[in-house]
Amino acid sequence: MRNHVLAYCTSVATSPDPDDPEGVERMAENEREREKVVNERLDPYSGRYFPKESRTEVLAGILRTERVVEVINCSCPFLLHFY
Repeated sequence: MRNHVLAYCTSVATSPDPDDPEGVERMAENEREREKVVNERLDPYSGRYFPKESRTEVLAGILRTERVVEVINCSCPFLLHFY
């Protein structure tokens, strides 16, 4: 059952999200950052930019973590006794 849920969520995470409420805002923020002129001699950290992840990117990251957990659980059956 868990594998079916992970497979479904993976298909959702890899498909485009046309209803993303923050998509337009994220694109505008990315454009502002591209246009921004930074003098890194005055502030060496001002050139750093970490864009916000979309909902599907966050979901994909969570699913990658869950897949690793599944691999660990399958390779170490004695761990199942702790759950």
